[in-house]
Amino acid sequence: MRKGALSLLYTAASQVLQSGTSFLVTLGFAQLLPPDDFGHLAGVWLVWMLILSFNRSVFAEQLLSQGLADKRSVGYGAFFIVWISGLTCLTVAFLVGVQMPQLLPGALYMAGFVGSDAIRYWFFAGEQVGRAVVLLVEATRFAFAALFITLAMTGFEHTPNMWLSAVIALVWPTAGFMTRRNVAMSGAMAFIRGKSRFEFLLALQYFFATGISQLLPLMALPMYGSSSFGGMRLTQSSLSPLALLGTAFQPGMIKVFGAGRDRKTLIRNLVIGVSACSVVACLMGVAAFWAVRVTGQHWLPKQQLQVVQELSLPVIVALTFVLIGQPGGAVIRVLRLGGLSLAGQVIGIAASAIAFYMVLINNGNLQDFVWAVSIGTIGTVVSTYILLGVHLGRSGFGRHAHG
Repeated sequence: MRKGALSLLYTAASQVLQSGTSFLVTLGFAQLLPPDDFGHLAGVWLVWMLILSFNRSVFAEQLLSQGLADKRSVGYGAFFIVWISGLTCLTVAFLVGVQMPQLLPGALYMAGFVGSDAIRYWFFAGEQVGRAVVLLVEATRFAFAALFITLAMTGFEHTPNMWLSAVIALVWPTAGFMTRRNVAMSGAMAFIRGKSRFEFLLALQYFFATGISQLLPLMALPMYGSSSFGGMRLTQSSLSPLALLGTAFQPGMIKVFGAGRDRKTLIRNLVIGVSACSVVACLMGVAAFWAVRVTGQHWLPKQQLQVVQELSLPVIVALTFVLIGQPGGAVIRVLRLGGLSLAGQVIGIAASAIAFYMVLINNGNLQDFVWAVSIGTIGTVVSTYILLGVHLGRSGFGRHAHG
């Protein structure tokens, strides 16, 4: 029990440092770029964050939930090298093609951030690197991010400072290939061939459900302009530590739920997890609202301050539900309930679509638009828990738990 608790804390600490790095770098780019350019960069980041979420749920977290051997984790390493490198080349080609080279540092940072997240899970799955090493790498990245935001807020020359973000992006890849060099590209196809129906369902969910829900905010770009869209994304990024507090414990929760798969233990752990996350979500929500409304003028870009303060409430509400949904997400991965997860996402999209329609016919403003996005998140979490409760109450639970 003590070993499991320490593992949970180590994993959470590394995730918190990773989230802090992302938070500081986002603020840095918001300070360095004009509002329109930051809005366009935020659109690129949104697509890359979808890739990160896809990689975590469909591939990386399955390594943890199934306790796969190191040979399989090496295959995962080969796969993400090919995949993320290819997407990075496409991103660079796109930005050069649309004549936005000023966004290249930020785009390459985010590609490196997604790659770094994949490497972290690669380390966790193989369990060949000490947890202290993982924390040291994350602390190094956080230190570079702190330097980045400090230079941005003190008026250091823009271009050199933006390329400093590339150093942050390279910390994890450097550590990864210094410690784990046994990666053969042939392992990538072997890794893909080893995927099951569950991963296929999760992939469908992300292409046709999660992907749609996460890309819906892009509608704000043509509707309200790149500057307003950048303000919306800055609001979400500024408040993201609220939800990332929950996702920090996601790998650990997967291991805890996976260790006790009998019905009584699993339901008890789920209730405890939901209750704890609900209390923390309420406390953190109040703290986040206070931080933006009272102290925002000290750390937010002046040109975006009003937008962030106006949008903070709907974003906080959505992020608190994301935090509350973490225990349910962990159970879904342990029990491999891909169909249930997909159904919850579809219901959330339907709720969001109705809300978007109401915004359009009533010529709603940006705040109304963000509330529509939040309604989709709330609908997904609530409907998923309802479906999960029905599933856990059925007598056939045991078969699914081990299937």
